[in-house]
Amino acid sequence: KRANGNWKYGYGWTVDTPMGKPVFFHQGANFGQFALACNIPGDRATIILLTNNRDAAANVQACYIGLFQILYDQPYLLPRKAILLPPALQEEYTGDYELEDKKEFKGHLAWENGRLSVSWNGSKPDELFGEKRDHLFLRAYDLQMVFSRDAQGKVIGFTANTGGKA
Repeated sequence: KRANGNWKYGYGWTVDTPMGKPVFFHQGANFGQFALACNIPGDRATIILLTNNRDAAANVQACYIGLFQILYDQPYLLPRKAILLPPALQEEYTGDYELEDKKEFKGHLAWENGRLSVSWNGSKPDELFGEKRDHLFLRAYDLQMVFSRDAQGKVIGFTANTGGKA
């Protein structure tokens, strides 16, 4: 329900107006698949994204947003390229962190089954990917974590960047 009391959902389709454009979209998943369809009737445009990876829902949504931005000449971010960081380096990032300006917001980085992940306040973990030493990012949403180290080289914290800004 919108703030003005109107519903944004009807007959299985979400109705919204990003960038002032009336848009009808629907997304869904079942075992092993995720799909998103978006119709922009005023511009006779349609975006359809399909994947055979249900866990890729966040990537599909990010692609949808990026395509929408490209379609309407808006700034967009290119996907980050992941590299494989050595396991010993990834383990250096594990631990508990809290945000300086929101102490109640806590992150936990864990290294399990060969993957580095972060969970916020006990939520479901999101996988982290390496970009270069001390630079990690999430594919689930636009977040880059740039880690800082002390004089002995120990990881002591990180700066979170979203939308290219700290």
